[in-house]
Amino acid sequence: MDRCFYLIARIPYPVIGGDSIRAYNMIKMLSQKYKLSVVLVTDEIVSQECHNFLKDNTYDYKIFKSTTPQFYWNAFKSIFSSLPLQVNYYHNKAAKQFCKAEIKSNDFVVVHTIRMAEFVTGIPCKKVIDLVDSIYLNYVRSRSRVRSFFWKMIYWIEEKRLYKYEVNATRNFDKVLLVNEDEKKFLETKCSCSNIVFLPNGVNSDLMGPNFSNTIINKELSVSFLGKMNYQPNIDAVIWFVQNVLPLCPNLKFYIIGVSPTKRILELATTNPSQIIVTGLVDNPYKIMLQSTAVIAPMQTGGGIQNKILEAMAIGAVVLTTSLGAQPIQGAVDKEHLFICNSPQEYIQAIKMLQHNNELKRIMEENAKKLINQRYTWDICKTKIMKELDSIQFN
Repeated sequence: MDRCFYLIARIPYPVIGGDSIRAYNMIKMLSQKYKLSVVLVTDEIVSQECHNFLKDNTYDYKIFKSTTPQFYWNAFKSIFSSLPLQVNYYHNKAAKQFCKAEIKSNDFVVVHTIRMAEFVTGIPCKKVIDLVDSIYLNYVRSRSRVRSFFWKMIYWIEEKRLYKYEVNATRNFDKVLLVNEDEKKFLETKCSCSNIVFLPNGVNSDLMGPNFSNTIINKELSVSFLGKMNYQPNIDAVIWFVQNVLPLCPNLKFYIIGVSPTKRILELATTNPSQIIVTGLVDNPYKIMLQSTAVIAPMQTGGGIQNKILEAMAIGAVVLTTSLGAQPIQGAVDKEHLFICNSPQEYIQAIKMLQHNNELKRIMEENAKKLINQRYTWDICKTKIMKELDSIQFN
């Protein structure tokens, strides 16, 4: 059995965000075919659940734990470096030495996101980088729209560094995986490379099973948002909706579902308790989503592909999102699989249409589930990635 060395910077279990969704499923897929070794570099608390998951799904694993102040110090020092802040943020000398010593006994390496690329720099081996999305393009799109002054400064500092680093990484890895077709085309143009592969995220096929039904009837006019609520693009999306759409529809309830709501998000419910409910982490977010008139993803910033949209479509909820949220989902047609709404008025119009037209809602729910089943499951993703990994091993 071939050996695979997998480097990650996000705790893969429990699954609470986009990065952990990708890491979790990559571990599950890779472990089925390869003798898998995982290296995790983190400042987070690693639960016993995570240890159990790694024990059950790897040949071996190693965790390099740094304190948050150490990571912040790394980021501060990177001000005087040409490397991106987030690459320097995860600098860990012991982890780098471990990788240098251990990688040689593996057939190939998979690196999860640009943050881990530096750990294999200068090490001769067959390498794949699961870039996921172009953080450079994310920051370019986000800098003019993000409300946080802190994040405006981060984007300004990072843009040029990330551009150079992503281009170099694309040229220096055997395969580069991206979840967004437009971002793939952008890097292909800039790098003149043919090693970039479109490999979108998937959803668990169980979400399309009998345990999830779109026949739940709820007379309450409501929308819901699902996401990790300390993630800046999610914060930007929720605040935009609260400020621009909710005032136009005073009888609309808004459920904000997701782990780690920030103080700013919690204050939204405090100032407008009649309309806004912040649930935090819940055992079954899909029940709330299915009871809602629609699931919204009013993304103003961010990149890649939104797992929250894929999951909502998979369970048979109607999604209202911006062009930014809809564009990466190939095959999704406005008013057929989801609603594309870029203005407050478009959101209000779509919500009212769904409120008064049950047949339209039913048809769109069925169309959405069918599209996800045909294009966006982890089983489909597994077939594609195994083909790509085979191609670098036998070339």
